[in-house]
Amino acid sequence: MNANNSVRLSNFELLRIVAMFGIVLHHLVIKGASTCGYVTPYNYEKDGFIGLILNSLVVGGVNCFVLITGWFGVSKPFKGFLKVFSETVVFGCISYLVVSIYESNFSFRFMFDSVDFRNNWFVNSYLMLLLLTPIMEKSLANIQYDELKKWIILLCIFNIVFVFLFRNLNDNGYNVIQFIFLYYIARLLKLGYERKWCVLLRKYSLPLYILAVIFLSLGFYFMSLHGKSVKSIVWFGYNQPLVLILSIAFFMIFAKLRFCSNVINRISTGVFGVFVLHTTIHLIPIRNEFAHFVYGEYGYWGILGLAIIIFLICLGLAIPCSKMISKAVAAFGKNVHLHKLKN
Repeated sequence: MNANNSVRLSNFELLRIVAMFGIVLHHLVIKGASTCGYVTPYNYEKDGFIGLILNSLVVGGVNCFVLITGWFGVSKPFKGFLKVFSETVVFGCISYLVVSIYESNFSFRFMFDSVDFRNNWFVNSYLMLLLLTPIMEKSLANIQYDELKKWIILLCIFNIVFVFLFRNLNDNGYNVIQFIFLYYIARLLKLGYERKWCVLLRKYSLPLYILAVIFLSLGFYFMSLHGKSVKSIVWFGYNQPLVLILSIAFFMIFAKLRFCSNVINRISTGVFGVFVLHTTIHLIPIRNEFAHFVYGEYGYWGILGLAIIIFLICLGLAIPCSKMISKAVAAFGKNVHLHKLKN
């Protein structure tokens, strides 16, 4: 996940943190409170409208995370792959140890489930994306803006029309195809940063984000109100046009910021660990059950508080571990390089 640029401003690191907190909150709302129709059918009389608004506000977190990768590019895919894989294993083990203590039971098979990246669609797709980045970066090397714009049009037809609308492959964007799509979109945003359309996008990114959130939540609500059955996982899918718009708008809110903070940069190193720690296969049911209880007792304020607690605990575990993993991966890469030189 190295950048082509040697220095990153803290605006994108802050976006990583905010996006990952949004992902935690998203999971608690849709599977803990269960008021958006993901787990149980949506009932507008019982579930209300607040959950839809909350979910719409944060559903772009995954897209933003991948947009950051595409904006900077990946110059060392092997190192990036090894780091993500190592973090998945380490944080998967930590997560399962928490589960085993909670349940007073330990199983090596269940621990293997927790470190198996195939059980986590995001990690699985992100690892595949990293494997493809040398090809993508080769295609993007010295590419002209007008040519890339045509590619994006083709990718929009492929991913939005054929995949989302026609339901080919995977209709909700939970796959590497969506990640590739976002990778190229981010590069177009970077190449066109000073162009008039992008200047306008940056200027009106906040109102555009708010409008997309409103239309996304209201659209689902009114369709349910009139008896139209729509799957939440499709309506709020990552390749849904409104979700794409709000994700890009939210991304551009941070893209126009210019500041440096060592604290923000340090905190951001733990965000991937936060994701893995709270999404391992055997922790998810416990997390959801507890979140459901909290929602029943304290409502959405309880869900928000729980999201903050989970995020901070996972972050506290992830930051030092991520630092050690980064050092180990760097040392391994250095040894491999020296071995090649000797041969």
